[in-house]
Amino acid sequence: MKKKHFKCRVANASGEWYKSITAVDAEDAKRILMKQGYAVLAVEEIDGGAEKKAADAVFTQANAGAVNSAAKLEEKGRLGLRLSSLIIPGSGQLARGQVMRGIIYLLAAVVVGILTFGLGVIVVTLISCYDAGRTLWRCSACRALVKKDAAACPRCKARFEGV
Repeated sequence: MKKKHFKCRVANASGEWYKSITAVDAEDAKRILMKQGYAVLAVEEIDGGAEKKAADAVFTQANAGAVNSAAKLEEKGRLGLRLSSLIIPGSGQLARGQVMRGIIYLLAAVVVGILTFGLGVIVVTLISCYDAGRTLWRCSACRALVKKDAAACPRCKARFEGV
């Protein structure tokens, strides 16, 4: 069977944009895109050759703003996160989605507590409380943690607006 070119409007957690795909029919194009993790909003057949190249150029321009730009979101620490880390070291980080960091604080409290007969747990707990309450910066496209002065997201490569 001869494959055709399709213009598809798709969406995922990062946002909405257009994608060009080659498939047997519209249903095949939807299946392929859904396997790739996209929600397919619209599918339209386009002719091959020059029209496909022109459509790809339009898609690239349309997608440039949606895919390649993001904003840094400021996420301030909350008192509740600090209090939870005061009770169980690392729980504030776990509640914030920093799983590895929370596990490391919890394990550090246990190990230091054993080595110092419980006195070192106070130090680890206070450090965990401070860390749970500090301000974080996240990418608006993929929610990854980024540095305050970063120009682009290390995970999704989106460029931050106004940087």
